[in-house]
Amino acid sequence: MTKNYFSIIIILLCTTNSFTQEIQLKKLYADKNKSDITYAMNHPLHSWKGISNDMLSVILLDTSNMEINELAVVVKIASFDSKNSNRDSNTIEVTEALKYPNVSLSSNSIKEINNTLTVKGTLKFHGVSKEIIFNAQKEYVTNEIKVTGNFEILMTDFKIKPPKLLGITTDKDIKLSFTVFYKL
Repeated sequence: MTKNYFSIIIILLCTTNSFTQEIQLKKLYADKNKSDITYAMNHPLHSWKGISNDMLSVILLDTSNMEINELAVVVKIASFDSKNSNRDSNTIEVTEALKYPNVSLSSNSIKEINNTLTVKGTLKFHGVSKEIIFNAQKEYVTNEIKVTGNFEILMTDFKIKPPKLLGITTDKDIKLSFTVFYKL
């Protein structure tokens, strides 16, 4: 009887080892000097963009297959620069950035096919967490991984009232785009 248990354990260990792949996760951090996040908004009278290079981002890279398993991004709302200080101050006021200073995204559900990433994660903005899905592109650039993409959100989904200029409301959507370089 003991011999049977020993044989079963040996078979299970051999079978498990042959079907599992050892995952080697490596943390990679964003290079702030090269990376940026941009938001774009529209008003019937004009359109504008705000850019931030001041983000914190980290990915967990599975070095056995060079796929991104997880990501986290945090950016301060006050770090966005639209080249208009009045507009930037209004953005801080409308988004209540003194109470909710950061926008963050986290994901542990990333699928990759031919360097196209499908990211399912949680976006936290204005104290509201919302599940989002978007696509991004991954490419290798001289000892770095470059990830680019874009997606849209609705201010109203995050309990933000669209601002007005001259009594006319801006569009409800915010277009976000990003280019992030992670050092290998």
